[in-house]
This record gives sequence, C-alpha cells and structure tokens, in this order.
Amino acid sequence: MSDILEYNPSMHQGYSKLDIMHQLALMSGFAEKVPTIEEFIMDPYYLGKSLGDGLYPIWLEAAKEVFPTPYNSPYQEIILSGAIGLGKSTFALLITLYDICRVLSLDNPHKYYNLIESTVISYPLVNATKGLASSVLYGQIIEWIEGSSYFKSKLSPKNHNRSLFKNNIDITIASRGRDSLGQATISAIFSEINDQTVVGNQAEDNFDTIATRRQSRFGGKNKPIFGHLILDSSNKGARSFIDNRVAEKIKKGCTDFKVFAYSHWEAKKHLGGYSGKTFQVYAGDENRDPFIVNEENKCLLENLSQSRLIDVPVEHYNEFHYNIIKSIRDLAGLSTYSTFSYITSNEVITKVFSRPNIVGKPIIVLDFFDQTQLIEQFIDIKMCCFLSKSPRHIHIDLGIKWDSTGIACSYQDGFTQVERFDTLTGKQVIDRSPKFITEWVMEIRAIPGQEVAIYKIRDFILTAKRIGLPIHTVSTDGYQSTNLRQDLTLKGIKTELISVDRTKDPYNLLRNAILEGRVDAPNSEKLKKEVTDLEENDGGFDHPSDSTKDILDAMCGSIWSCSQNIIKSGTVVDSQMVINNLSVALSHNQNKLMEVLTGR
Repeated sequence: MSDILEYNPSMHQGYSKLDIMHQLALMSGFAEKVPTIEEFIMDPYYLGKSLGDGLYPIWLEAAKEVFPTPYNSPYQEIILSGAIGLGKSTFALLITLYDICRVLSLDNPHKYYNLIESTVISYPLVNATKGLASSVLYGQIIEWIEGSSYFKSKLSPKNHNRSLFKNNIDITIASRGRDSLGQATISAIFSEINDQTVVGNQAEDNFDTIATRRQSRFGGKNKPIFGHLILDSSNKGARSFIDNRVAEKIKKGCTDFKVFAYSHWEAKKHLGGYSGKTFQVYAGDENRDPFIVNEENKCLLENLSQSRLIDVPVEHYNEFHYNIIKSIRDLAGLSTYSTFSYITSNEVITKVFSRPNIVGKPIIVLDFFDQTQLIEQFIDIKMCCFLSKSPRHIHIDLGIKWDSTGIACSYQDGFTQVERFDTLTGKQVIDRSPKFITEWVMEIRAIPGQEVAIYKIRDFILTAKRIGLPIHTVSTDGYQSTNLRQDLTLKGIKTELISVDRTKDPYNLLRNAILEGRVDAPNSEKLKKEVTDLEENDGGFDHPSDSTKDILDAMCGSIWSCSQNIIKSGTVVDSQMVINNLSVALSHNQNKLMEVLTGR
C-alpha cells in the first residue's frame, strides 16, 4: 500500500506489524481501524452471526490469501469456479462486504480517491438479468447487513435515498454494464458469468464495460482500490468466458488474479464421510470423451494429458458411472470440452430401449396424393387403448421436404424411488420421481419431390382420439406447425408449442430419466442410433453431420410435455389400474397382445 509505510522492526520495537499498519492507516486517510478478515468473519459485531464457524475452511483460508492484511490485497480479479454447491456466491459476497468495510473506514472516501462528493461509489451485483441479480445475491447480502451491528451503524439516514450506506456508498444490481452509468464502480460480482448470454456477448460486454470504468475512476491514483472484480460461475465447456479469461491472463503473464476452484471432496472433506479410497477418471480432451479408468482402457493414458486425470473418492462412483459429464462439472469442478456424447453407456441404452415398437414399419413413406394411404394402417391404436388408459402426450417434430418427421407418444407410469447425491448436503437422498413409457415412435418421410402430408398426421391423431386413445396434449415444434395445432384445437384437442432445443432442460430431463432407469422406450434401431450419436456442446444438444435426431426430438418432446403436466396437476398413475387394463386387453385380444409383448 503506497501511503501506508512498510513495517520496519528496528523502527517500531514493541509493536506488532498489525498495530503499526493500523496507526499508519489512521494517519493516511482512515477514520477507524479495519478489522482483520478473520475478525470480520468471526466477530458477531461484523458477520459472525451470519457466517462465523459456518464458513467452509477452504473459504476461510482463501479469504486470508485474498486479504493478507486489512489494507492490502495482491489481487484485482478473483475467479471462483469448480464444483457446484460449495458456497462460491457466499465467498463473493464476503469479499464484497469486506471491501465495503474498508471503504467505510475511510474518513472521506471521495477525497481519498479524488472524486466529486455527490458521486455514488457503487458495488454492483451483475447477473444475466436484474431479477436474478436481486434474487440470487442482493437478498442474501441485505440479510447479512441486517444481522450485523457494524453495517447497520453505517446505513444512510432514512431520508437519504441515493445510497445504502453513508458517504454515498451503494450496492446495486445490474445485468448490463450501462446500468452503472454515472456511478464510480469500484468493484463488481459477475454472478454465473458463464451463463450471461441473454443477449449477444453479454458476459464480455458487462465485464469490459465495468472493468474499464473501474480503472478510469480509481486506477493510476497511487491508491489501493478497495474492491475486486469477482467472476463467479460453475464450470461449463472449455470455451467458457472464465476459461478464456484465465487463459488470456496467463498468456499475458499477469499476476493480479487468483483462481479458487475446488472439487466437492476437497471442499467438504472437513465434514467426513470419505473413506480415502479412490478411482481414476480421465476428464476428456479435445479429441476423446471422458471415461472411468479400468484394466481394459488404462493403456490409453500413456498418450493422454495427465493433467486431465483425476482421483475420485469411491463414494462418488455411481454418479460418475451414470453421468460422467455432469459429475466432472458438478462434483470434480472441471470444465469439459465442447462436444461429448449425450449418453456414454451402451449398456444403459440397450436396457432402456427394449420395448417392442408397435409401429409396423421403421420408416413410413407417405404419398401426399394417395388419400387411401392412412397412417393408422401402420399401427394398432386399439391395442394401445387396451394396454393403458393413462393420458398420452404426443409430440411431433415436423419435417417438410428433406428432414424426416418424428412422432412419439409417451405417458407417465407412476413413480419410483431414486437414490441421488445431494451436492448441497453431501449426502445420499431418496427422491420420488416419475417413470415414463414412450409407447411408440414413428419416422415419416415424404416421397422425393413431395412435402410431408401434414393433413394425414392431423387425421391420424383425430382417428386415434375417436378410437379411444386418451390424448392429453399434442405438442409440436415451431417449424410450420401452427396450422396443424389450430386444426387440432378446433377439434377439441389440447395443443402446445414445445421446442426441445431452446433450452437444455428437456434433454437434461430425458437424460436423467434414462440414466436412472425411469424410461421404457421402443427398441427402434434408428432411435437408438440417434441417442448414441447425440452430442452435448456449449450451446445445447445436437447431432453430428452424418446423423439425425428427428425421432429423438419427438420422444424428448413427448416426455417433456408429460413431465410438465405432472408438475401442473400432480398426475399419478395407479399401478392397479394398469393391471386391470392388461387383464381387459388379454380377454379381448390375447394372442395379438402376446405377439406385441414378446416382439414376435
């Protein structure tokens, strides 16, 4: 710190280094002593009531590294990454409140930084939207302030509306860099910055705007800046904003930043529960998907980057076995590379996609002009009605000329108990989750030179309803499907517009259900290939250039529609009802039913 002298033992015998720093601070612009970071965390006068012993030891040590003394921090940027549920946001708020404490301890912050007295010195909390910034961070920081005698003593008078604290010191919320125009931004938390993608280049624009404004207001004055640029986000793809930022800082040889990234077991080892036994996981690279190391594949490690090899506690084996991508990100806290397989286990795919598909042909080629050719000629809808009376959810992924049209029908088949790992508590929990049956899928193509006969799809759905199929909802994607939905709505069928590509939620739900064995789907070779080929990238889920996902999109949409209905209505299917329906089906058409169930 330029205006607080370095401690010289020969000049200040009998005083501790901290005592000397306090005295020098009082002579160089401070009105009161700044507590040490440990005092700030533990003392009930500051944040002891809110944090105290509840702060993870890793964050206490990290805080002491960020603030080796109350008046000095060696870093300008703090990057918080790693596993989820470890308190990154808590640590970001801690850093910010301590920085505010340091500024509030100044006799005259505006004079100290040569600012106009009316200027608001702001500490913005930045998220993708202001709503998220308010709900995720602002509410928490206000709760801490209200529980702190120190911060309550620093609040502005009630008739002063310009800032939260005295001396025009304020905490604001923002989703764009321009939200802080007219303020002297000394610090900022960029919460979940990897997900600040509501508008193009949102993360880059927010960071660059605020960092530039901070430097112009507070840099070059030979004064320490009592604030940090805090980048907080869970790991995503290897080309995330945080990864790019760290690579840029390293390339330039910068030393003014610090990365704190912990795995779940590193952060929570103080809680116990780990035996010390581990297994190895290769976290993947640009050319190879991640995998659990075993005797058969460990020879591959000789030609792979050892930095991507991690030792994982055996207590997390199931999580990595069933969803290795999610576990690498959420538990190990590592970035994954841009593209990985959606489902990596052929064993899981074979087990889930084993139901006989009751559609007569793998591909139905429709002649637009042949009105005698009907879709119901390729599927026994009456048999579906006998098998289950559960409400059906049909999703249509419409292709017009070149792409296939995929149609899938799914319904809920009760609930099951699923054992999951809770990243917040570090314990195994039992959840009650819905089971789904995708009853049938079909792929429809047009004769070359024709368009898909949408009117035949409409007529098929109306026929299925008339025969007795309990259709709850028919959903379509957005591509040229408005007229189809309108026609069905006029006939009394509920319709919805569902896109499985707009967010990752539908495919994430489907993947979790598949990995947890909560889906029973048709044994369609095309469908299994689409599942096997599907890749996850930074933007979502897509197929390679030599593959498709038309049927899989239909299946995903139908299960997503079904799941949303469960959320809205709490629908539960009675297992006894299913047994009764099977008995009825047997009495009506026993021979044909056995053919369906056995796949003959």
